[in-house]
Amino acid sequence: MGGAVRAGGTVRRAAGPWTPTVQHLLAHLRAAGVAGVPAPLGVDDRGRDVTEHVPGDVPRYPLPAWVWRDEVLADAAALLRRVHDASASFDRSGAVWRLPPREPAEVVCHSDTSPDNMVFRDGRLVALIDWDTAAPGPRTWDLAYLAYRLVPLGPAGADPGPLPVPERRRRAWTCSACPTAACARATSSPPSRSGCASWPGSPGSAPAATPGCSGTSGCTSTTRRGWRPGLPRSVRSRVPAERRGPRPRARDRRDRGARHGIRRRRAALPPS
Repeated sequence: MGGAVRAGGTVRRAAGPWTPTVQHLLAHLRAAGVAGVPAPLGVDDRGRDVTEHVPGDVPRYPLPAWVWRDEVLADAAALLRRVHDASASFDRSGAVWRLPPREPAEVVCHSDTSPDNMVFRDGRLVALIDWDTAAPGPRTWDLAYLAYRLVPLGPAGADPGPLPVPERRRRAWTCSACPTAACARATSSPPSRSGCASWPGSPGSAPAATPGCSGTSGCTSTTRRGWRPGLPRSVRSRVPAERRGPRPRARDRRDRGARHGIRRRRAALPPS
């Protein structure tokens, strides 16, 4: 809810029916090793929700230029994944939420992953705050809203200036396919669908990680990646063999040749 005030080392705001659930959720996330959320401190003598104050900078609109750096987007996506993974085991029995749950309710979503709900130190993300809108939902619900606010994909009025479409597309790839800061720094090209940190999705449906990438624990690859199968031979020859993917099928090669006006003659079959 609005109206949050700082009191010493705490942040206090009006409580609602969902406050006990949110406090239990924050305790669960921290117990699971997610340090990037404020510690829950119960309620005060006025019945207000009390959480830890996380020191740092909270950007406000108009947002400063450093918010649009790749490291910020990758840090946010990485923290969001840790939150989702930890929240999957949260006991929701008897839980009360401010917002209605959305199906499939895979995890508990923050539901408001905007830059002004993030705390930074020296330009790096340290915490995600303001959890009163948390509610069960699909991972993609949070991820899509994060991309909308931080790629950004929203109205130009929220941006420091219009970003070119190719730049937004590249940043959207960084957000959805590579949620680690190391991956974002490794290349300025969109990572491939089979690339690092296959997220969102269940472990059973996740594609294989790119060589050199450790998946959920972070990408250690510093080589260029993201080449799709079926590239022209002149391009494929410049890509390491282990990254080229499968060669295009014979039918695909014939179709490509037909599109470029290349005629092929079939050898005459011997009479039967």
